[in-house]
Amino acid sequence: MNHEDFMSSYPEGMNKTLSTDLMVMLIPPVVLLAGAVIEVFAQDVSGRTPPSVIDSKKTPLLPPEGLDGWNLVSGEATIEYEDGVLRGHSAGDRNAFLMSERTWGDFVLEGEVLIEPGGNSGWQIRSRIDDPGDLTSRLRGYQIEVETTDRKWSGGIYEEGRRGWLDTLLGDEEARESFRIGKWNRYRIEADGIHLRSWVNGVPCGDLVDLARTEGHIAFQIHTGSCDVRWRDLEIVDLGRSRFISSGSWRKVERRMDGDQMKMSEFTPGVETSTIRFTYPVEQDGILSIMDQDHRRIIEISLDDDDPVISSIGTACRFPEVAPGAGMDLTGDSEHQIVVDLHQGRITVIRDGVVLLKRHDRTCSSIGGVVIHTSGSRDESPDSGRIHCLVREKSGEKSP
Repeated sequence: MNHEDFMSSYPEGMNKTLSTDLMVMLIPPVVLLAGAVIEVFAQDVSGRTPPSVIDSKKTPLLPPEGLDGWNLVSGEATIEYEDGVLRGHSAGDRNAFLMSERTWGDFVLEGEVLIEPGGNSGWQIRSRIDDPGDLTSRLRGYQIEVETTDRKWSGGIYEEGRRGWLDTLLGDEEARESFRIGKWNRYRIEADGIHLRSWVNGVPCGDLVDLARTEGHIAFQIHTGSCDVRWRDLEIVDLGRSRFISSGSWRKVERRMDGDQMKMSEFTPGVETSTIRFTYPVEQDGILSIMDQDHRRIIEISLDDDDPVISSIGTACRFPEVAPGAGMDLTGDSEHQIVVDLHQGRITVIRDGVVLLKRHDRTCSSIGGVVIHTSGSRDESPDSGRIHCLVREKSGEKSP
């Protein structure tokens, strides 16, 4: 999994081991660390605890009797459903999936799974088949792993039919030991905007940021080979659907700082958001400032740096994984695409699918704005028509 775990005791001093070429920039209240080697001091605290309060209520995922609204897709297998227990076994030469007819966006899914030794399975989320009119066509999408090998990656995040492993459990022994072969295992799976997370028997496992899909079908995998798997007590909380919308535009301003004329492009979201996506010209040099909900500057980062900035301010923090490419739709060589994301105080900045920054700020609850500073005579600015905020529509609602 390779989640980075960092501990600091700011402002008394940060616990870390630094390389000799460390560059530390202190721009109160901003701390930037570039090219740093930071020792791991603590395992998971911030950003990994499930929300304590959920507005919506849990509902059963499956009907009390029968499987109306669910179809076997992609392959053949035997499906049995009795006394609230769903069983899948005897798959053919292709993986089979019991897939929901409806699609889901953001949700919390909980339930228990039991798989016989030697089998492999998974919980499919935000998935689709290639041809909706052909139930034998290939299913693709995110999968929360269920497996019985010595690898012990149950709870990791895989992408069926596309990129493969996105978030393994490498380096996370607690997560690897959480799954019990031959026994019932309780899973909690959260899909929240561009975040996917999983818990197995209460232990945090998968934790991913990815932009490829924000909605899709739920399905249960019956893998080829000796897969004999059962599910029970399946409940879901529907949290609505997240999507990117255009909200506001860049505002150009000029200020003189230390004798230099600085050109700035400022953006203030017209809605409350925790994720902003925008583009800016490749030729443009710039410094990105990120503001919190009180318009306090919490981060400044050079958009030209290739070395990621990683720091945990104020508390131990476990940062989410970002798969190569981050599921971003990169359109060409003339512009960069930037994503600024905030999740439970964990801030991630991604440029063209590569992480530029990971930082924790325990006081930040939403993104209040972003500013790009440029210098010199060049009069280029981010494309005002291509800045979007992620918002959630609850069931029956429409975002502005």
